[in-house]
Amino acid sequence: MRAIRSGKHARADEGARGEVKPKVSFEVGETVKVADGPFQNQTGVVEEIDPERGKLRVSVTIFGRATPVELEYWQVERG
Repeated sequence: MRAIRSGKHARADEGARGEVKPKVSFEVGETVKVADGPFQNQTGVVEEIDPERGKLRVSVTIFGRATPVELEYWQVERG
């Protein structure tokens, strides 16, 4: 018997099986705005894209210093 999963874990499992993969609409060097999470409303620059995990490494400025932050695709929007 197979258990039904919902939420975050279901998306991760689907991606691992190759059924659902989000289309990457971001490019390295692009300016983005953080839409969700502790850095909400901050702008940053995409440094790295990890399509297998569905994550971006974005450099945001915190207290005057550039800090790399790992975010999921849905947490950012084009700035």
